Amino acid sequence: MNPAFHRKYLKDFMTNFNNVSDRLLNRMGEVADGAKPVSMVKEFAKATLDTISKVGFDMNTTTIEDPDSPFPSAIRHYLDGVLANFQIPISSQLLGIFQFKLFQTDSQRVQINAARFLQKFASDCITTRMKDIAENKDVPNDLLNLLINDGSLTKEEIVDEFLTIFISSQETTANALAFTLYEILRNPHVEAKLLNEIKDVLAPTREVLQEITVGGYRIPKGTGVASRSMFFSRNPEIWKDPEVFDPERFADAGNIPNLSMIHFPFSIGLHNCIGQTFSKFESKVFLARLFQKFQFKLLPNQTDQMVGWMNLMPRDGVMCKVYRRTGRYDGE
Repeated sequence: MNPAFHRKYLKDFMTNFNNVSDRLLNRMGEVADGAKPVSMVKEFAKATLDTISKVGFDMNTTTIEDPDSPFPSAIRHYLDGVLANFQIPISSQLLGIFQFKLFQTDSQRVQINAARFLQKFASDCITTRMKDIAENKDVPNDLLNLLINDGSLTKEEIVDEFLTIFISSQETTANALAFTLYEILRNPHVEAKLLNEIKDVLAPTREVLQEITVGGYRIPKGTGVASRSMFFSRNPEIWKDPEVFDPERFADAGNIPNLSMIHFPFSIGLHNCIGQTFSKFESKVFLARLFQKFQFKLLPNQTDQMVGWMNLMPRDGVMCKVYRRTGRYDGE
């Protein structure tokens, strides 16, 4: 599946990235009088969802425009269910009893319904595409086509791959965009440099092989081990002023020793995130287009506090007031 996320492949879809950006700009234009706070976490989540829907599967989910779209809440409830299973491991035999409504909590019922909704959406999309292919209709050369034409996947496996890409491509990039916007707005010198650039340019889990003790904690053999990028990124032994938002520190990345081992937002090694180029393309297009046309003001009560476990997101929602930018940053 890696070729589908290659830079050359994604360049062909730049029109789609910009089309979704246009819709996001229209949405920001509706609230650009600064009268009402806007949760940019939610706005970015809608935009990234519409992007992967169109670029990956040629589907128009129109989440940006539709306040009643079922997708954002379905994805959130689905991820809550996944997180619950991680936090409270249950044997497969015991898990079976939760298939009976008698043993389900209200939140579990909501999560199960969300999973069924998303699975049906994926299955319907795949069925429609398979029918179009069988009838020799013109179909886009997108991720869905690649999954179907692979030939080694069953329908159920294609549904699983569809949902993995559909959900992970939306939530992680949206959170990254929200954190980036938050830091840009707290650092005016970074925003100023960004505006100048816009104007000018427009794997399987590792396990402990033998019992060890680290920092006084006993870690038994066979324990799963994972590295959190955040801890490396905030380590003062590695970075100067790690708590300062300074994107310029990566400007000369070639001179940073072992950079890939100390900064890995997309993981590292053979099983790193295959969608990282997609995420970078999407994030740069959104931020450049937004700052070109609009000015954002953080509400006073916004902080850098985080929530989440597998993926971190801004606790306070990056609540902003949005205004139309009066200066010209369109290169004219």
